[in-house]
Amino acid sequence: PSIGYHMLVANRFSSLMEKVKPLGLQLPDEMVKLTEGMFEYVMYSTLPDGTLPVWGDANHPMTPDILERGARLFSRPDFEYVHYHGQRGQPPTETSRAFAQSGYYYMRTGWQPDAHYMAIRCGPYGSHGHRDSLSLVLAANGRTLLIDPGVSTYGTPESRELSSTAAHSTVTVDAQDAESGEADTWVSQPGSDYFSGHNRGYRNVEGARQQRRVWFLKPLGDHPALWAIFDDITGAGEHDLA
Repeated sequence: PSIGYHMLVANRFSSLMEKVKPLGLQLPDEMVKLTEGMFEYVMYSTLPDGTLPVWGDANHPMTPDILERGARLFSRPDFEYVHYHGQRGQPPTETSRAFAQSGYYYMRTGWQPDAHYMAIRCGPYGSHGHRDSLSLVLAANGRTLLIDPGVSTYGTPESRELSSTAAHSTVTVDAQDAESGEADTWVSQPGSDYFSGHNRGYRNVEGARQQRRVWFLKPLGDHPALWAIFDDITGAGEHDLA
């Protein structure tokens, strides 16, 4: 659940692929396919301004530079297009994409610098991950409006604060951190995208849970793009929500 470490591993696997090719060695097809998938994730998560959302232990600015290697290794003109900001290659065939196993959901209108974009985090926690369940990263007309704050420096009070639920674009109950998230529904179609998911509760708060629904209406004619976000908090007793 950290984009920086995701790219570190993708670099190691792809470096191995480059080194064995001139030796005439054959790597398992599954490894090649999974490595290509790691590059696909980087491509689909790229913001309209050419940077990446800094999920987990990472810091601004982070860019998808590894896509240049991916374009060469896998003969992918879409990797090349995103890496070179549309100056080379061909745009990806899809806009919105779900990565359900890891818990990342991406909505967008296109691959132009002025596109609309939303990233939703709803998945399991893990090493180098933050308490970012159901958080959002958002860009409108290419301008980034909601960010993930990253981590600052390991082991500092700032890094502990920035990894908390309160530092992300989501909801806290009694100022407590949220548990991991689980998606309920994902539907992507030409005119709209819909996401629904919940967290498994909050630390030190018995029975409370957040449900988040996001409906993305894409531009149509004179009608601009619109995101409608609904949050429901369920549970018993009296609590502070923020």
